[in-house]
Amino acid sequence: MPEPPVAGTWQEYLVIDARRLLPVPDHLSDSTACQLAVNPPTALLLVTRELDVQPGECLLQTAAGSTVGRLVIQLARHLGIRTINVGSAISSPTRC
Repeated sequence: MPEPPVAGTWQEYLVIDARRLLPVPDHLSDSTACQLAVNPPTALLLVTRELDVQPGECLLQTAAGSTVGRLVIQLARHLGIRTINVGSAISSPTRC
C-alpha cells in the first residue's frame, strides 16, 4: 500500500519508490487496506481544510452512513464539532 499522501489513489497501477510502500497486515483485505489510504484523509481534509469547521460549530452532512460520513462524525466529535447527520436506512425503498 502506498504511504499517504499519494495522488491518484484510484489507479489500477502505480509506479512508486519501494521505500514509500507500507506492508498490509495479514488480517486486512487489500480493499480494506486501500480504503485506509483514502477515506480517513478525505474526512480530515473536508473538516479541517475545505470546510474549516471550528470547535463549537455545527456541521450538517448528508450521506452520514457512508464510510467517509462515519469518519467525519468521529473526527468532528474528537475536535469538539457538533454534527447533524442525514442518512437513509438500508431497507428504504427507492422511488423515482
